[in-house]
Amino acid sequence: MSWNLTLFQLANVLFCLSYAVRDILWLRLLSVVAGFCLLPYFLDGPKGCQNAPIFWQTVYISINGWNLFLLLRERRVIPLSADQERLRQLVFQDLSPREAHHLLSKAEWKSFTPSDVIIQAGVISEELVVLFHGHAAVEIDGNEIAALRDGQFVGEISYLTGGPTTADVVAVTEVVTAVWRRDDLQALFQRSPAIGQKLQNTLGQDMARKLSSQSSG
Repeated sequence: MSWNLTLFQLANVLFCLSYAVRDILWLRLLSVVAGFCLLPYFLDGPKGCQNAPIFWQTVYISINGWNLFLLLRERRVIPLSADQERLRQLVFQDLSPREAHHLLSKAEWKSFTPSDVIIQAGVISEELVVLFHGHAAVEIDGNEIAALRDGQFVGEISYLTGGPTTADVVAVTEVVTAVWRRDDLQALFQRSPAIGQKLQNTLGQDMARKLSSQSSG
């Protein structure tokens, strides 16, 4: 058996393996290697008959190669800063480090001193706010009705419903928050719907815990 026929057989084995794997990255990789294995077989074919198969095989290799590059770029590990990793562990554990990077890189960090108003009653929130560090109080007419601590969302109901906030949120200690603008989040969710779904789940869990805490209190 000639070496180019051996490569032809190897290419078909690789194509079979690519159809058997579930990971799209391996499918692309095996397809690219199989495509290169086929080229010598076509080059050694009858004169005048190689051009079309070589052309199309080159097209297939190029398409799979480009998509392989995109997949590798998407899956590369992006290190998070210490604060970003702490916030991921506090709030966004469902997100992979890469997904967390996409979300947390859009956040703006804001600091407050005791008695500063973080969220004012009667406004429509266009920002999603999470308490990164410190304690805050939810107040109506100066009376505290709930306490907020690290990892809890602030004013999220107004953000989700588009209605006005019903209470003030006031810093009790030194407070640091992470803040996302609505437009930035919507643009991110259009590119990465999975991140949007996971954030919705996280918001739902946070609200459920708050309701449970209020009921038990």
